Amino acid sequence: MTDFPMTPAAAHLPILRSLITRLARAIRLNFEVRATLRVNRRRAAALSRLDDHLLRDIGLTRADVNEALTPPGDLSDTLAHRATANRAADLERPRLRAR
Repeated sequence: MTDFPMTPAAAHLPILRSLITRLARAIRLNFEVRATLRVNRRRAAALSRLDDHLLRDIGLTRADVNEALTPPGDLSDTLAHRATANRAADLERPRLRAR
């Protein structure tokens, strides 16, 4: 059996295939991230429609929600961090005893 030498174009096919695969993954990841950000913005908008008492029950303030809506980032991380910080601050605050 005779081995035929690879043509220059055929030698680049594996590299080209790898580049196309990586590009497709990057595009898919970009769409997934954008979809997640869109969903989180809708959820934050729903949170902004809650009254202050309900927000307080989940450890947030109206200012937290408004602040999370302004930067172009992932809102869920911002709100989760703020809720944790607010709950920790509530635990440190002295409570009045009921008589």
